[in-house]
Amino acid sequence: EGIYKNQEAIRKRLLVDNKDLVLVTKPEKDDVYVEVDGKWKLLHDFVDQNRWTAAEPSYNARVELIEYYRMLLVLFSKMCLDRNKDTIQSVRGFIDVRCLFYMMRDNLLRPNLRKTACTLFMTCFLDCDPQEA
Repeated sequence: EGIYKNQEAIRKRLLVDNKDLVLVTKPEKDDVYVEVDGKWKLLHDFVDQNRWTAAEPSYNARVELIEYYRMLLVLFSKMCLDRNKDTIQSVRGFIDVRCLFYMMRDNLLRPNLRKTACTLFMTCFLDCDPQEA
């Protein structure tokens, strides 16, 4: 009961009241795009540290944003662990299952981001049916 109440409070605060705190992704063809500063960017280009340098003014902000996105996916997967159907439905409204598939198979993404996408896929789309009594 306590876990459910916590999940509901987080869901309401993050996924209902403050939707602007969640990075938006969309699937397109076989890629994932992320909206950053009002512009759509390929996720693997955005997270590829070889494409930008520490001299860029936004370097630290980008590193933090990438980790924020990964930890957001971690939070989503932990919130779905107990098969809370309201939370699962809310998370599904924010991330398309195709985005998770594309992230899992994209070798250009860091392994920890691919692993996080896999965990979220399992808790939100695969092992998500309520348990039978």
